[in-house]
Amino acid sequence: MLKPDYDWLRILDEIDYDTPHSDLIQPFTSNRLYGKTIQREVIGSVDVISGAVTACGPDEVSDDPGFFRNIPNGTYPVEASIIVPSDDVEPPRITSVRVVFNDGDVFETKIAARGDENIEYSPDTLLRHLSQGILGIFDPEVGSELYENIRARMAPDDDDLWSVLSEEFEASHDASPDFQMENGSWMEWTSPVNGGKAMLIRSELTREVLPYWGLDVNGCVLQLIVPILDIEEYALSETEPEKTMVYTDREQYEDEVKNILKIPSILRTTETKLRLFDSYFELGNYSEAEAALESVSRKHRDDLAWLMRMGLLLMTSVSEGAYPENERESRLDKAEDMFRRGMASDETGVFAMECRDKISEIELLRKKTD
Repeated sequence: MLKPDYDWLRILDEIDYDTPHSDLIQPFTSNRLYGKTIQREVIGSVDVISGAVTACGPDEVSDDPGFFRNIPNGTYPVEASIIVPSDDVEPPRITSVRVVFNDGDVFETKIAARGDENIEYSPDTLLRHLSQGILGIFDPEVGSELYENIRARMAPDDDDLWSVLSEEFEASHDASPDFQMENGSWMEWTSPVNGGKAMLIRSELTREVLPYWGLDVNGCVLQLIVPILDIEEYALSETEPEKTMVYTDREQYEDEVKNILKIPSILRTTETKLRLFDSYFELGNYSEAEAALESVSRKHRDDLAWLMRMGLLLMTSVSEGAYPENERESRLDKAEDMFRRGMASDETGVFAMECRDKISEIELLRKKTD
């Protein structure tokens, strides 16, 4: 399994670029967000031939050493989350793309900074600036071949990527028109030198991106996630703001619950069940949230994701008086046990402090009873 080097990754803690985990994952798990219908499509693949992958403008690959080291060479699918237009005026919009390296449920996300401990980290070194809104995802060696191919077709002193790539984007649109802008939203490029595949994604509304890792409970890399368009901001910017602005967080969670309940219970994955819990919890429906957690297979009940959610649910339900007084102590005892087990199962040490803080909060709740 792929693991980031946490020694240099800790440098990022001081940089205020945290995006909520749910905001990064929901475009790939929800069918409707902020009043917009979401469709997911596998749009192509990338070939890893040198053990690394990166996401940047195709004209910046020479300055980017790659996010990951020691990725097994192979072909990995690229999936796009796309806003389906409600009329013929607005084109389909790609909101996010991800490369899936390993199967599994994403438990947390972290900024996918360059894997070089000698770089002085700042927001400027983390953001990827896109010339003409064109993002490339590729192995650095394939990306270098792509850049040389583009430069060879450019006129001298010309930096217009679109003038070179427009025909290929348009050909991609013609082959798959349903979810692309008129002139094309993506294209898969194959190197004539090494045969490696690269993906290019286009968004005329985006000029910079900040990629993330999707990690499992043990901190192993499952995905590279690149948010391209803020769905909420895009929804609010449309011509009917009075319609989208009343789409509240509560309605968002209610929509999520409705969408998940349409899935037969036997077909719901662990990730889906945890999302159902998250939505019920945010709505304050603690009994339903607990039932969603209890529906998770027993083999996953020692996972950090499950333990922390159950501990938080038990503690919050007590603090808000959602259960009979005679259950108070037993629920607090169980919550403390969840957080202690969470501390023991946290291989990375990232969540140990949070678990200790929750145990301290439980002690305060006990004192209130005394």
